[in-house]
Amino acid sequence: MRYSFAALLAVTPSLALAAEPAPPPPASVDAPAVVAPQVVAPPPGVPAPTAAAPKEPAWYERVRVGAFVDAYYAHSWKAPKPSRTPATFRAFDQYKGFNVAWLGIDTALDPDPVGFVGQVRFGSATPNLALADATGEAAGLAVVQQAYAAYRPGGPDGKLTLIFGKFDTVYGHEVPQSHLNINYTRGAMFNLGQPFFHTGFRADYLATKELTLKFLLVNGWNNSIDNNSGKSAGLSIAFVPSERVAVTVGYLGGPEQTDTVQTPADPTTTPPTPASTTAVKGANGRMRHLADVVVDLRPVDPLRVVMNGTYVTEKIVHADDTKHTASWYGGALLARVGLGEKLGVAARGEYFVDAKHGLPTGGLFVGADGNPKKGTIMTGTLTLEALPTKNLLVRLENRLDHASEKVFADGLTGTTKQQVTTTLGVVVKTD
Repeated sequence: MRYSFAALLAVTPSLALAAEPAPPPPASVDAPAVVAPQVVAPPPGVPAPTAAAPKEPAWYERVRVGAFVDAYYAHSWKAPKPSRTPATFRAFDQYKGFNVAWLGIDTALDPDPVGFVGQVRFGSATPNLALADATGEAAGLAVVQQAYAAYRPGGPDGKLTLIFGKFDTVYGHEVPQSHLNINYTRGAMFNLGQPFFHTGFRADYLATKELTLKFLLVNGWNNSIDNNSGKSAGLSIAFVPSERVAVTVGYLGGPEQTDTVQTPADPTTTPPTPASTTAVKGANGRMRHLADVVVDLRPVDPLRVVMNGTYVTEKIVHADDTKHTASWYGGALLARVGLGEKLGVAARGEYFVDAKHGLPTGGLFVGADGNPKKGTIMTGTLTLEALPTKNLLVRLENRLDHASEKVFADGLTGTTKQQVTTTLGVVVKTD
């Protein structure tokens, strides 16, 4: 289950004004004549001396290190009182008042032929990096966004790159870091409908300069340690015919349900009952299928338009052996217009449907019979941004979330169909 939803931060280098060179000083009548040094040719048969080849940098001199701080102030107009109760369906900006979402530290070494990426995150948003992964903290990966080894057999210009470890998902458009997205808050599509990360193997192949293929074999959705013996396989195809058009389509399929039930020991029985593990029949055969498409357009400068659609389906078997098919789907439309080098305005609209059985929304949409029912969520977001310097991003954002049922907080104890928030986000980052 995810209560968590990518982006443009274009910084144009400043223009330096070159001063007109000063005229050379007048020659002094007392200055000695400048005599060019005489070049003596080597004797016949003796090769001419050659310049020493430049020394290649050591691997540690090629490591790139960066950092950023992401802080925000959020106000909920329907439930304004500060509290630690998170906003509904929000992952990385869920708390009201002042907050520090991230302190991020990034390291990377481009594969030549080996390399790596390591990213750690600290702050109130960190636990939601692995919201669906109860083993992440125990495995020491709760603060790790990405950590993987990379091997490119052909060196820097090779077409094939092999990745092994924990890495961001290749599906959807938005990412956890706000400054890499078009808006400050992440949308419902990202928070509810798509995975955050994968752990396993990935092969990236640059077939042509326009076509990139990515193949995945992973633990599934948001699993640092797998919850079953099956694996999920996926493919992403990115086609970029020009700098103004990019289309990415992807598929991921595999079992996501736990295939064992752990029963703790009970010392109160006679004799005491030991802990046991029971297999869940058929869990590894109940597949989750995800299909995703992203269209990223830049029709004219300075306009950018992004469209993202996702559809997911999964087989469900209940305790009474009744069988159902859960599904969810949605679409998002995002746009950003640059207003010069230092200002911009962006907007996002979304329509998300939890069609059956409440998997992405946690069963908050409930019918009169007490069972999960179909629920819809629509969001509208308007973002104003300023870039005072290339290292500082400030965004002021108003957002409306509307649901088909009363699932949002209204005051301290009530519920309502709308969630209205205003957020001021400030990000400082290194180059």
